Amino acid sequence: MYSYEVFAVDAAGNISPPAAANDRSTNYWLGDVTGIGPSVVPDGLVNSSDITDLGAAFGTTGASGTPPYNNTVDVGPTDDWSRLGIPTTDSRIDFEDLMVFSMNFGVVSAAKDKAPVATTATLAWVHNDDGSLALRLVDGSGLKGLRVTADHAVTSVSAGLLLDDQSELTFLRNVGENLDASVAVMGVNNGFVGEGDLMVIRSDEPVAMADLKITARGMDNIDLKVKLSETSGSVTPRVFALKDNYPNPFNPMTKISFSLPEAQYVKLVIYGVDGKRVATLIDGQQTSGLHEVVWMGRNDSGSSVASGTYFYQIQAGPYSQVKKMTLVK
Repeated sequence: MYSYEVFAVDAAGNISPPAAANDRSTNYWLGDVTGIGPSVVPDGLVNSSDITDLGAAFGTTGASGTPPYNNTVDVGPTDDWSRLGIPTTDSRIDFEDLMVFSMNFGVVSAAKDKAPVATTATLAWVHNDDGSLALRLVDGSGLKGLRVTADHAVTSVSAGLLLDDQSELTFLRNVGENLDASVAVMGVNNGFVGEGDLMVIRSDEPVAMADLKITARGMDNIDLKVKLSETSGSVTPRVFALKDNYPNPFNPMTKISFSLPEAQYVKLVIYGVDGKRVATLIDGQQTSGLHEVVWMGRNDSGSSVASGTYFYQIQAGPYSQVKKMTLVK
């Protein structure tokens, strides 16, 4: 990367003083590393194509200088920790780069006014009845991203239901065999909305709250204070709810989530636009809590269905709701 500065010189040969560090800027969007489709030329947008490149290189270093490390993705942290600062690259593709990508995601114009952000992220370390662990966002308007680490091996780190609830693209990745998970929501002035599990962790060994190290960042990439508590079991939802399926449109897999404040007999059915039943995903008694089911775009006979619009309906005791989704092949 090259940087340039222009100085004014008067008739007497006097040269203007250097600009302050925060007066510097780049002539490109940090995080704009590729184009859509076959193009590999930056296109002025930070979008899903760029996030794909970030994901491919995430967790690598420049020690070897060979793929999957990608030096164009190494854009963080910046000198002032903002999305418009000067990259102080560190030859690591990690949480700092994720934060820059997330702040510039979807940017096509000048910086927007800063949105208010919280100074504290309230989290819970949840020991679920099935043996899994969850990092739950309890309160934290303005939380944009966080990294959690522990010196314990994990077998898996998967997205919590809160990530599926976000209207914006989210990113979650664990690096290595130990717990080292980074998560963020994409877009300028976008933070996580709502309450729920950010990630679900499975490990063959106990991981106590005291073992965790958490870095939380607001929408302006400033460190947030972390208030962390420990609890057991899952929180019982207060109301019935059928969530929007994710992704939508989809091909061929989508996830449907719903919550039950009490145990109920549940029917979850997929219908075509003609009103005919396509597939029955659930038909039986379900416990209270948050539930998730995956539809692979197949009917009850196991055959793949055609592209088009489908409806999914839940019936759970007194609750009934219908939502629409689109399969695109």
